Amino acid sequence: MTAVDEVSALTQSIGEHAVQAIGAKHIADLTVVVMPVDWTARIAVSLESNTDKEQRRALEKLFEVQDLFFDDVSMTFVFGEDLDLPAAHRVGAQQYSYA
Repeated sequence: MTAVDEVSALTQSIGEHAVQAIGAKHIADLTVVVMPVDWTARIAVSLESNTDKEQRRALEKLFEVQDLFFDDVSMTFVFGEDLDLPAAHRVGAQQYSYA
């Protein structure tokens, strides 16, 4: 498996696990960007109900996903639109999107 295939598979897997963990009915939009340079992942989530309680619940679920991929990638989480996303595309990052 090439490095690009590995990053693509990892990105897809993180995205699918995140959607499953949070629950598709709670997600308005979810984007995962994995940076192959430093093996970091950024997950941006827009929730259908963007309350503190829902954000807390989603974060708990995202921490579970983070534990699954602890040895593979370092993760950060953002609620709302990820303003760093255009910059990520310029450096060859892989992206997963769910809407």
